[in-house]
Amino acid sequence: MNATQTREVATAAVDISAVVARARDFGFRLGTYEELKAGVALAEELMNSKLAPVDSIARMNDHTGMTAWVTGDPVEGIFLTLPLTVAGEEAVRNGSYSPADP
Repeated sequence: MNATQTREVATAAVDISAVVARARDFGFRLGTYEELKAGVALAEELMNSKLAPVDSIARMNDHTGMTAWVTGDPVEGIFLTLPLTVAGEEAVRNGSYSPADP
């Protein structure tokens, strides 16, 4: 990853159903609200740190369709990804980005 790269335009066509299918091959699935609660609680305990609130994570997942992944049954892991717009990337770079409420 080149963290110093500045983009003028960033676009991508993502087939979310293909991402979900491929993630399943690695044991990941999009988490239900209850699974996200369990995953966040586990992650916060392991990291001794707070994550974004579950409501925020669920909202991001509803918006992107591919943000909040869990593993295991019962949940034994959580993996959060958030594709950013150009404005979101700029907010990360300038320090104004709020992970709990992007």
